[in-house]
Amino acid sequence: ICSSPTSRGTGPTRTSATSANANERFAATHHTETAKTAFASYVREDRQIVLHRVASVEAATGIDVWLDCASLRPSQRWRKLLRPEIEGRDLFMLFWSRKAAKSRWVKWEWQTALEHKGLDAMQIHPLEYDAPRVPKALQELHDTDPKMALVAATKRQDAKSSRSA
Repeated sequence: ICSSPTSRGTGPTRTSATSANANERFAATHHTETAKTAFASYVREDRQIVLHRVASVEAATGIDVWLDCASLRPSQRWRKLLRPEIEGRDLFMLFWSRKAAKSRWVKWEWQTALEHKGLDAMQIHPLEYDAPRVPKALQELHDTDPKMALVAATKRQDAKSSRSA
């Protein structure tokens, strides 16, 4: 089941020269300086983590991210909607994992985006430290995230701690 928050937090916002500079650096390195919209490509089994990642991207950048589970309405013919959404969005966000690498729909989505948008409008978002390399056509884009190593180490430590408890 897909759920998306209907409202954002209303707590205090920290604004400073440091956070403004960090936002500018993020935008410059993630092609978000002019992007207002994005398409999220992922495999269903990764939905929970993708929802968390997309929520963070939207909060940090204000980009409107199209997610099938949050954007489609009942009875819509989803296959007909994918191509215009991919082509009409500023960015294509590929959430990459072992399962995504095996998905024919994820493959079709990234191939469609590459054909119509080119590499400069694509972002790789690795979801696993040990995910397979992205396809050769995308290997010009960096596809690893050192923080995923920390996530993997934390999971191993948590599993070890629960066995000894």
